[in-house]
Amino acid sequence: MIQSADEPVEAFVRAMGWMASIRDSSIKVSEALLKELMEFSSRPAYWTIDAVGTIPVEDGEKWLVRFRTFVDGSIIWRMHERLDSVSSAPRFKFVRRSPELKWDDVGYLTEWPSRWTSDSNEPMQQLVEVAQRSDKRRK
Repeated sequence: MIQSADEPVEAFVRAMGWMASIRDSSIKVSEALLKELMEFSSRPAYWTIDAVGTIPVEDGEKWLVRFRTFVDGSIIWRMHERLDSVSSAPRFKFVRRSPELKWDDVGYLTEWPSRWTSDSNEPMQQLVEVAQRSDKRRK
């Protein structure tokens, strides 16, 4: 059986829950950029934790996120990890800064690649959870 060149990319998209847009399935990224993300997710990456803040996502929606960065040679990957607990939505928004210093949207993932380090019990996460609980009590 001969596999098409697209099958590994399609398997990656399904396994990681990747999507280019959370609202518009017609939005695409280049096949080269998606293949680069697929290759990147298959090797170890140790992400810095830069800050916690709010970012605009799509159609005026905002996420409370943890900003993470990974420098991969001349490419900078930025990941915005959603901190609220919306189970049906993607948890990670990715952007990439190319060697030409241009930021490219890479899309969204629902799963954290297994070769990347992640510690969900970090002190910053605990502070965010406490803040969310106290905010809910005030309402």
